[in-house]
Amino acid sequence: MTLRQAQDSGTEEIGIIFKLIAAFIKVKVRPGKREKLLEYLKWECQVARDEEPDVHRFDVFEDANDDSVIYYYEAYVDEAGFELHRTYPPFQQWTNGLRDECIESTEGLLPVWSAAVCTIAE
Repeated sequence: MTLRQAQDSGTEEIGIIFKLIAAFIKVKVRPGKREKLLEYLKWECQVARDEEPDVHRFDVFEDANDDSVIYYYEAYVDEAGFELHRTYPPFQQWTNGLRDECIESTEGLLPVWSAAVCTIAE
């Protein structure tokens, strides 16, 4: 069952398993841009959590051993959920220059839009 199917059916099962699409990305931050990128990602996480119902996860991880590396994990109900995510202001800012300003390189640690499984237990 996908998360969207569960939402549409109104299920309240505990411990149900949902199928999502997800990406786990490693980014190399340009010198002097780490704080700007972290502030942006904090905002993106807040918008995703508060305004985007099809974003299941948007998590940011700092590398304890390398200040120039940040990881993020994003998971969506389905590809339509990601397409909706692209219409929100954070993604627009990302594609309109912030990505190029702050990021030196990216590396997908999973094939992009890998199938993910999430268990939800209340």
